[in-house]
Amino acid sequence: DRDIGEPEEIYWTWYRPFALILVVAVAFLYVLPIILFLPCFCILSLVRTFRIRYRSRYHTNPEDVRIAVIGSGWSGLQIIDRLTELGVTQIQGYERWEEIG
Repeated sequence: DRDIGEPEEIYWTWYRPFALILVVAVAFLYVLPIILFLPCFCILSLVRTFRIRYRSRYHTNPEDVRIAVIGSGWSGLQIIDRLTELGVTQIQGYERWEEIG
């Protein structure tokens, strides 16, 4: 009979290196696409950011736009002021009454 302190005999020790190789290979197959494609995603994200930030914000030149503002109340006066800040020069205001406001 055996003593309690003796280690158990192991017969199937040959599979341990193969299991380790399998685990490393599977982990590498999951990590490899991340390592390869992460820089591509970062570069594409930066290109998109700079492209959006530095391209022309207007499809039409502001000087060529004609805008009609109906009503010369508080919001009508504010929109006319904002449009002139943006460079729009052809603004026509319409009001039902003769007075502004």
